[in-house]
Amino acid sequence: MNTLLSKKIKILPQKPGIYLFLAKGQSTSGGKGKTGNIIYIGKAKNLKKRVSSYFQKSKNVTADKLVMISKIAGLEYIITDNEAEALLLEANLIKKHQPQFNIILKDDKNFLYIKLNLEQEWARVEFVRRPQIVVNKNNKINKVNKIVNRVNKYFGPYASADSARRTVKLLSRIFKFCTCKNFTKKSCLKFHLGWCVCPAETKISNSDYRKIFVHVAKFLKGQTNEILRELKIEMKKSSNQKKYEKAAHLRDQIQAIKKVTAKQKVITLKNENYDIVSLARKDDLTCVNLFIVRHGKLINKLNFILEHTKNSKDAEIIESFISQYYANSNDIPKEIVVPKKLSIINYQLFDQEKCKKSTISTPSRGKKYQLITLGTQNAQDYLKQQLNNQTIEQSNNEKVLTELKKLLRLPKPPRRIEAYDISNIQGTDATGSLAVFTNGQPDKSEYRKFKIRTVKSASDVAMMAEVVSRRLQNKDWPKPDLILLDGGKPQLNAVSKINTVKLLIINYQLSIISLAKKEEHIFLPNRSQPIVLPKSSSVLQLLQRIRDEAHRFARSYYLKRHQKTSVHSALDDIPGIGPKTKKGLLQKFGSVGGIKKATLAEITKVAGKKRADAIQELL
Repeated sequence: MNTLLSKKIKILPQKPGIYLFLAKGQSTSGGKGKTGNIIYIGKAKNLKKRVSSYFQKSKNVTADKLVMISKIAGLEYIITDNEAEALLLEANLIKKHQPQFNIILKDDKNFLYIKLNLEQEWARVEFVRRPQIVVNKNNKINKVNKIVNRVNKYFGPYASADSARRTVKLLSRIFKFCTCKNFTKKSCLKFHLGWCVCPAETKISNSDYRKIFVHVAKFLKGQTNEILRELKIEMKKSSNQKKYEKAAHLRDQIQAIKKVTAKQKVITLKNENYDIVSLARKDDLTCVNLFIVRHGKLINKLNFILEHTKNSKDAEIIESFISQYYANSNDIPKEIVVPKKLSIINYQLFDQEKCKKSTISTPSRGKKYQLITLGTQNAQDYLKQQLNNQTIEQSNNEKVLTELKKLLRLPKPPRRIEAYDISNIQGTDATGSLAVFTNGQPDKSEYRKFKIRTVKSASDVAMMAEVVSRRLQNKDWPKPDLILLDGGKPQLNAVSKINTVKLLIINYQLSIISLAKKEEHIFLPNRSQPIVLPKSSSVLQLLQRIRDEAHRFARSYYLKRHQKTSVHSALDDIPGIGPKTKKGLLQKFGSVGGIKKATLAEITKVAGKKRADAIQELL
């Protein structure tokens, strides 16, 4: 352990929080390769005790932990108000940085959450990739505004985008909420088919329309018996008041809900809520099967893949899964049933309204034990499918990389391909990106982004040369086997003239190519004519995929920078407007244009009277 690290551990606070172990390199707070050197993220009730324990001699330390400890060269930490807040922060940081020595819950791009957007005047149903749940100091979820029942609700994750969309389609047919954009202004075909209660036509009040989403939320939570009871009371009331059309509508809802819930498997006659966690393992992968039981019915089954689990015990994997999965879930059960005894008997977790504790149980017989066994069989089957798909994909990638080797006359298949792109508009907020593919697959932990420093004019060619030159100055980064530039001959010529590139080409037999977007021609140095491949070529498709990923990454970074500078010109010059107020204004009104259209009273609710006057005057 180096002296600086030793001193930092000695002054660690005895408070709850998150700690980040860094490998030899730069800090996460700045410098080159900002986050590339985080190798482990953990949470602690007492930061000083937990971090110090890693550097004390112990016979129980696993081999992979010893390797990790030997690589630790730096430490950063974040203090939180409590353990539960640390749990949420740890899960989000692991997802963001995916450290080498953490068990990673694979964030499948197909997993969607259903969001009930209740912040807007008229509630909506939306799809999001990650729920925005923020915890405050009182262990309650921060409300964006103080209007009752206007906190967004999230449900999921769903195993595929298709299953999430089918669920919303079903719900819209049952509860008849609107899914089009302008439902408050004009009707759509769905209204005329009887599939929604379009406010523009039916003149339904906002409060009555919001009641629909109370039932939607309960349905998604599995509280169908409660919904049926409420709807029957409302139907009888409407009938007694001779509101026969409304009563018929409620009757249809009741029948539709009964039809859907009839398909759900009854696990127990008791009104119980619990989740069943089972797992299956193979090499460095683990599959977790999750059965969700609500009000005695099995309402959902999900499968998750966890990576970096080879040297971990089953209990460690389960604990890691629970931490990462439930950190962003609003549906926290009273009990989590697991196949192995864990080091703790309850977890403090967050739903969207308050902090909850879930009891951890390990049954040895009975219905729950049978469900664990059934879940294990499901996990084994899912893992087998994933490994088969992975084997096929690896085989296909190997074949394509071998073809690429022959095409470019490389000494070996290009295992590490680095792709570069530039994004800017007339030279403003110019950014560059580096996307890395390892063995034909995106290696996102190796991606890097660059602010253009030296080029002031709108020259993509010069910017590309700057980015590649700066990247190659980092000699501790892995050497690429192939560099792919987004562009044509000019970009290739500019980069090929860089001395570092010339040396790499000679010493490491590095190949550099460019791929022009329009014709999709492949250009090589010292060759006048490009290589032209058919559109069906698997080699061309791989190069296009890598090039497009670099473009996406550069574009997303550019938009983030551009949005920041655009907002600065309008808001940051107003006296008394700090980052917190600016964020609140943008969350409430969406944009500077939205703030301009807002009334003084609306701005005052967010920024206060004094600042609201200044905002209206200066905007």
